[in-house]
Amino acid sequence: MNTEVNRSGAINSNAVEPGHSLNKLPLTVVILAHRLDEWLETAIDSAGRAGEVVVAHTNHQYDLPGSRMGVRHVRLETDRQADRQPNFSAWRNQAIGYATQPWTLFLDSDEQIAEESWPELAAIAQADPEDSTGVYTVRRVDYFYGQPLSWGEVRRVELARLGPTDRLIASRPVHEVIAANLPSTASQVTLLHFPHPDISRFITKVGWYARLEAEYRYQRGERFSQWRTVAFPLGKWLYNMGWRLAWRDGWRGVVYATLMSLHSFWVRLYLYEYARSGDEPSPN
Repeated sequence: MNTEVNRSGAINSNAVEPGHSLNKLPLTVVILAHRLDEWLETAIDSAGRAGEVVVAHTNHQYDLPGSRMGVRHVRLETDRQADRQPNFSAWRNQAIGYATQPWTLFLDSDEQIAEESWPELAAIAQADPEDSTGVYTVRRVDYFYGQPLSWGEVRRVELARLGPTDRLIASRPVHEVIAANLPSTASQVTLLHFPHPDISRFITKVGWYARLEAEYRYQRGERFSQWRTVAFPLGKWLYNMGWRLAWRDGWRGVVYATLMSLHSFWVRLYLYEYARSGDEPSPN
């Protein structure tokens, strides 16, 4: 694997193996972005062999960078009312409308395409999309404090992110699902994921996503349950620590398992808040 970890912990996948072709592929990589930072630049660089990179910005608080060869920055239409929550599926579906290549891969701004994935990406993208009956799943490897996690909840994460452009329709406003009704084929294409630079921001992000998830569930009719509030987070922690062996990743694995169980707990606490106040969460 021809990768290096830079000072921030990001992977540098720009080095080219001898003999590798730099021909651009008939592939659009769509990146959702909400800020301008080093992680976004690294994500863009990791997609350099794609025929097109579309960076779809959801934040209206900064000026868009200038587009350059092969990389196009676009601003998505977002409802910026304070009482409305983000809808990630709507953003993905809007962003893919800018794709011009027959195949598309979704990439988040805190992810990178592993260098060794390009031969398989080339084989997929050079096929006729009409011959494909569904979409492809990709593997995602989480990094935490500079180390990959091999156990626990993130041990084997496979996501439908790659396929013919006209088939990648997302659903669910948070923790979105792509091409849910289509068959999927497992690929070995790997995304390197750097979601949490430190524990304090990990906790903040977990709380934010827990509220979004609670709002989605409340709108679909789920209500607070005392036994679920206790049993589900505890059961999740025991499952990840015991059955999925999160402890084998050391303190990083223990922290990950604990905070993901905290997410489960907070989702149910927010459901309790809605039940007590009678407030209806804002629609997406």
